[in-house]
Amino acid sequence: MIFKRGAREAALYYENTKIERQAYRVPVEDPIGAGDALGGTFVTLNLKGRSYEYAFDHAIAAASLLTSSPP
Repeated sequence: MIFKRGAREAALYYENTKIERQAYRVPVEDPIGAGDALGGTFVTLNLKGRSYEYAFDHAIAAASLLTSSPP
């Protein structure tokens, strides 16, 4: 389960494990779709066999990149 806490951080909970990561500090152009980018990247990488932690780290990067792009 992933909890996204806006521009501050996100947390991943699985198998009695909790991982928290700070969001990347980027100039926010448009936050719409950040959660979708995070979720889609996480699920895709996990289905491709990547670890939860790897998928989570890349999902946060994808969400950050999306918000820094103009609409």
